[in-house]
Amino acid sequence: AVAYHGSATFAQKFTQEIFVAQYDVRTRTRLDDRCARVPLKPRTSLKWLGMAEDDDAVVAMDSNCVFYALVDDFGWSWTPILDAKRTWREQRKERRAKLLEAATQDDDDKNNATFLASLYAQDEMTQWPVFVRGGAAYCATLKGNKTEPPTVPKPLLTPLAFEAVFASAAYDAPSREAEQAIAAPTALAR
Repeated sequence: AVAYHGSATFAQKFTQEIFVAQYDVRTRTRLDDRCARVPLKPRTSLKWLGMAEDDDAVVAMDSNCVFYALVDDFGWSWTPILDAKRTWREQRKERRAKLLEAATQDDDDKNNATFLASLYAQDEMTQWPVFVRGGAAYCATLKGNKTEPPTVPKPLLTPLAFEAVFASAAYDAPSREAEQAIAAPTALAR
């Protein structure tokens, strides 16, 4: 895959216009008949672009931490597969709830757990995508105002499972299953 900026008017519109073209190097052919524009909303930018290790799907993340996959099921179009900010908020709420629950169960650990829960409430966390495999993005956690992970020590990677969004008019189970199969990891590379 080759990604490039398709417009010289970035300074005027404050919007990146990133296009992706896919090629099969072995057969020396182009996979898509037109370049697919990454669906960046106004005032957002491309933060990460990569290919899945297991099925070569092209995956992008914008500055709002929304992941998109380039699928050919509908003529090489981008589809949102994960709102990472929403997922991170939910994960943080779960961690905080577990800490508060621990604080109410044991008086000795109460002050420590309450302190840790307050840290989770204050600490801003984002993720730095490293690679994509098996329907998930593996990310390093960035705390505070960090913009990139440290190289030493090697950061721990957390998988964020993709969640394809579907609107369905299918009335029977086989039709719904066929629609859901579009988001299967192997379907992303078709």
